[in-house]
Formats: sequence, structure tokens, C-alpha cells
Amino acid sequence: MGNAAGTALGFPGPLRLEKYSEIPDDVEVLQTNRMDEDGGDAQKQSMQITTSSTNNSKKESDRLVLLPESLDPRKQESLWVLDMYSSANVGILVSYFSIGVISKLTQTPVQYYLISHLSASATQYSVYNTLHRLPWSLKFVFGMISDGIPVVGYRRKPWLIIGYIGFFLFNLYLYTLVTPSINQTIFLVFSFTCFYVLADVCTDTMTVERSFYETDRKRGSIQSVGFIYRSFGKVLGSIMGTFLYDNGTQFSFDISQIFLVDALIPMICMGFVLWPLVELASLKEVPRPWEQLKEVWRVLQLRAVWRPMSFLYLFSVMQIPNSAWSNFLVWGLGFSDAQLGYLTITSSVVGCIGYISFKLFFFRTSWHRLYIGSSLVSFFFSILQVLLILRINVALGIPDIVFAVGDDAIVALMESLHSMPSIIMFIMLCPEGAEGTTFALLTAAASLAGTVASDFGSALTGVWDVSNDTLAGGDFSGVLKLTILTSILQLSPLVFVWILPDTREEHAAAVAEGRTSFWGGLSLTIVIFASLAFTVLLSVLMLYWNDISCYWNPNLSYCTESEV
Repeated sequence: MGNAAGTALGFPGPLRLEKYSEIPDDVEVLQTNRMDEDGGDAQKQSMQITTSSTNNSKKESDRLVLLPESLDPRKQESLWVLDMYSSANVGILVSYFSIGVISKLTQTPVQYYLISHLSASATQYSVYNTLHRLPWSLKFVFGMISDGIPVVGYRRKPWLIIGYIGFFLFNLYLYTLVTPSINQTIFLVFSFTCFYVLADVCTDTMTVERSFYETDRKRGSIQSVGFIYRSFGKVLGSIMGTFLYDNGTQFSFDISQIFLVDALIPMICMGFVLWPLVELASLKEVPRPWEQLKEVWRVLQLRAVWRPMSFLYLFSVMQIPNSAWSNFLVWGLGFSDAQLGYLTITSSVVGCIGYISFKLFFFRTSWHRLYIGSSLVSFFFSILQVLLILRINVALGIPDIVFAVGDDAIVALMESLHSMPSIIMFIMLCPEGAEGTTFALLTAAASLAGTVASDFGSALTGVWDVSNDTLAGGDFSGVLKLTILTSILQLSPLVFVWILPDTREEHAAAVAEGRTSFWGGLSLTIVIFASLAFTVLLSVLMLYWNDISCYWNPNLSYCTESEV
């Protein structure tokens, strides 16, 4: 791989990326320094020629060295590892873009297909949403695979390819079914999501490996660029799903054809950029599984990990969705698939604007202020849904679609803003050699909290009557109560925001301090795996015990004696 990497980049010899504690006096190297806090020219400070005599006073973390054999460090090629538009890196951005497209292309078609064509209940649709999200909570498994199981000497690219091929095959099978049932759709969508999450983990890991060569002040900048490209993909996927599915024209696609288009997207996008894509992991020693787990356990015990992760988990788990909302829009307000698509498009566009805004305006903003401000704005617009439910917007002359779009847009904007500080924290915590496992585990824990929140949302649909028949009959009282409850719960975690570091400098200082707690790490581990078990058990139970809500509340309008 070393020779291949060097040749792909125009280097005459093999490429080595190493972390040196001692450098021979007679060797000139390309030194990656950390930019001083008082600023300065990042381009000049980040990559410069130096010798070991000037390095002896540097800390070990400052000795990240790029050593291409026979390379003149003064050439522009020496900056390739930070240039995401070079041939060696652009495949990462294309992969992010592809994942964005395929994550949104089927959202509106499947949503409308399940609710309108197959008459899926609010509980069934909520189970679909939960299982669709569940693979994101399994990212640490995919991270361990890519970290510890190389294929022909590579640890990222083969699994990236396997992820996209598996995604292609499951979509192709859905295409052959023509009109899949509710359970078939749920299971197969869960399956192909697992495969594209595997591809996403490999993409994330290759980005994290490159972020080691960023200055401290810019750490996370490369990742934010990747997320922006993924957001662009989500916008395109939302538009395609909305205007291709069942649009009543000669270009109308049914659900099976939508799955076929979905299958082809990554094949087309990635075909031209995979070959020159350089993975840095193949230049390093492959960690053994127990070494990976030992390193991850060391990270989880860090006070700089389990304390902020406790807040992030609590914050995410209390963002409980109103799981009856989509059914309310379709059966209560009569939204068409196109109108649902407009909501998805708007959310994707505004979410993309949120990532761009963070990079341009909020990259150095206090994390406490960002979480508090975004949460208050989200609460305000979430509670405004009450006006839509009570039909007050009609009295004000505001169409339903305009009101619903505005609410979804603001919530998407706030979610994108408060997600980036956690990503930056995770990047700063990843150890070399276990980047995939560690970054995937930390992000999976946050995703898992969101999945548990979705589980709570599913359970709440059984507390009040939000059946399709009730909504179609004009009784929105259950949806109203769910909306008020879930909106209020979103604010409760802010009481503990002080647990979160306020800035990246504060977080870096906590990491450098290295304080650990066995019980803190153990508690976080138990919460992660208990949440995973809870999610899987509840989802399976609610999927195969179709009207479990009748067991909890036999007085619901759609329950019969046989269902209880």
C-alpha cells in the first residue's frame, strides 16, 4: 500500500505517516505543528521544514510527521493530506454526498407508502423510524470491523465498497418485490441502512485520520466540510424522492422504482473516485481486537469523555419525537406525498444551512450558549405546532403546509447547529490505531440516545388515542397532548448543561489532564449497552405484537377484545 499511495500522489517512493518521539539529527522532516493560540498564518505554521534540534522542546503530540521518501517538502503536494479536493481525498467528500442522497431519497416515498398505501398505524410507523435509526447506534461494531479486519491489506476502502454493494443488493431485492409489505419494508430498509452506515463509518474514520494533521484551532474543520457535503446530498435526495415518487406524470416512479434509483446512486457516484482514494490506516499496524477494546475502555474512563457524554446522552434522549405527527399530517390534514416531500426538502436545505453557518459563524462560539439558544428556539417553534392542531393557523390565514414547513425548518436548523460541538469533541478524543472504533462508539452513543427517544415516542402513542381512524374523524386531542408533552421535555436536560465543556480549549485541557474514573466509564458503558438492548427488544415486540398499545390502554377506539 505504501508504494501505491506514493504513486497515486505523484511521489517517487513509499509514503509513511508516523508519530515520532525522537528524530535523528541528520533527518529533515515535514513537521505538523499546532498553531499558537494567538493566531498566525495557519498555512505557514502547520507545514514547515524543521530538524530534530528544533523539536527537542516540543511535546510528543506536536511530532506528527509526514515522511514521503525523496519528497521535496517545499512542493505543494506536501499539503495533500489536508486538501480535501485532491484526488487522494475527494472520494471522501463524494462518499459523504452519496450517503446524504441515499439517506433522504426514500424518506418521503416510504413514509407515504407505509401510511397511505399500507395504512400503517402510528405505532408501526414509529417502529419503522426506530429500526431505520438503529444501525447508527451500531456504528461501533462497524468501527471495530474496519479497524481490526483488513482486506488485502486495506482497512477502510474494502469495507467502504462492501457497504455500498450490500446497500445495492438489498435495494435491488426491494425492487423485485414491487409492493413489499409493512414488515418486509421495515426489515429490508433496516438491512440496507446497516450497509450504508458501514460505508459512513469508513468515511468518517478516513476523515478523522486526516484531522490529526489539523491545527488545534481548526480541529474539526475537515469534518464540518464533509458534513456540509452530506447535507448537500440530503437536499438532492429529498428533492428526488419528492418529485419522482407517484407524481401523476409520465415520469412518475412507484415505490419499487424508487428503491432501484436508490441502489444506483452510490454505484454511479463512487465509481470514479474510489481508485485514487488514499487510506492512511493501511500504513499502520493493525490492532488486535482486545487492543481495540482496551483502548476504547481507556477512553471511556476519561473524565473528559464520560462527563460530557452523560449530558449529550441525556440531551438526545429527551428530544422525544411526536411519533403520531406524520399520521396526523396524512390522515388528519390530508397531506399528499408531495407536501410531505416539501417538508423533507425544507428540513434538508435548512439543515445544510445550519452546518455552513456553524463553520462560518459559530465555530468558536460557546458550546453552552449554542445548546441553550438552539434548545429555546426549538422549543418555541415546536410548541407552535399547537396552533396547527387547533386550526388557529386557518383563522390567521396561514396555510397548513406553510406552517408545517416553517416549524420543521427551524427544528432542523437548530439540530444541525448543536450537533457539531459533540463531533469536534469526539474527534479530539480518538486515539491512533482505534480511530474507527472510538469515533464510531462515541457517535453511536449519541445516535442510540436518539433511538431510545424514538422508542419513548413509540410508547407514548399508546397513552392517548392517535389511531388513523381517530385522526381521520377529526379528533386531534391525543396529538395535542403528545405535542405539549414532548415539547416541554426537550428543555429539561439544560439543567445539566454545565457538565459540558464550554469551549474546545476547555475540553482539550480536560483531555490533557487525563483524569479517569472506573465507575464513570462503567456507568457509561452500561447505559450504552442497556439502551441498545432496550431498543431492539421494544422494536421487535411492537413490530410483531401489532397492537401492543391496546394492552396498555384497552379503551382506545380501535382496540377489540381479541387484540387485548
